[in-house]
Amino acid sequence: MLDRSFTRSPGQSQAATQQARALQEDLFKVQYELDDLQHKYGGLEKSYHELKDKNRELSEKVLRQTDYDIIKDERNRLREDVHRFEVENKR
Repeated sequence: MLDRSFTRSPGQSQAATQQARALQEDLFKVQYELDDLQHKYGGLEKSYHELKDKNRELSEKVLRQTDYDIIKDERNRLREDVHRFEVENKR
């Protein structure tokens, strides 16, 4: 004779099966959302690194431009000094 505490009625078995299917569907939905988020995160991470590299390139360009401007200003000052010197020596 079977112990009734370990047996299920057909209704209980069907309810348990439906509950298991619902849980499995929820699990698939969560897995899909996780995959989607990981894909989006990967895209964001790639964009972040691209922007970081672009920022570095632009920073270097600004430094080169600043160096160029400093050199140009110094050159102009030297030209003015040379011109003043030439004018003073002609007197």
